[in-house]
Amino acid sequence: MKRINLLGRMLILFFCMSFFVSVAKAQEPNAMYQVSTINALIQGVYEGEISVGELKKYGNFGIGTYDGLDGEMVMLDGKAYHVKSTGAVITSDDKVKTPFANVLNFKPEIFGEINDAKSFAEIENALDSIIKDRNYVYAIRIDGVMNLKTRAIPQKSKPYPTLAEAAKLNRNLI
Repeated sequence: MKRINLLGRMLILFFCMSFFVSVAKAQEPNAMYQVSTINALIQGVYEGEISVGELKKYGNFGIGTYDGLDGEMVMLDGKAYHVKSTGAVITSDDKVKTPFANVLNFKPEIFGEINDAKSFAEIENALDSIIKDRNYVYAIRIDGVMNLKTRAIPQKSKPYPTLAEAAKLNRNLI
């Protein structure tokens, strides 16, 4: 009985060591690194896990949020931008933490051109003609001149509401 218990502990230790070794390796191009899960965020887990500076080691392109659900994160070309609830967009401090993010070292594999799209629906239709399988996660970068409206939830404090409750408190986000 003791031998099985020891063997189980050794296997768990080996798994943990293997996991930490694989995380410490440099990210392959287009391999997504995720901080937490969307389900945790939906349930109100808004405590920052890692700093933006640490996150940059795993990718140069992505999205996320900030500690306390304080706005939206957009990472582009290795710079993290903080979209505030006021609509302001500022460069993020590397010390700020994130409870949820998805980043990767972006290396485009497919190139295309979208001309004269007048709406988000037109952009979606153009992308749908390029994407081969909807069962994958895609990182898509669109460069161009656009009029955009930002939306972001202002920072919350404990006890944290669920994401749905936080969005309801800010009806302009629904």
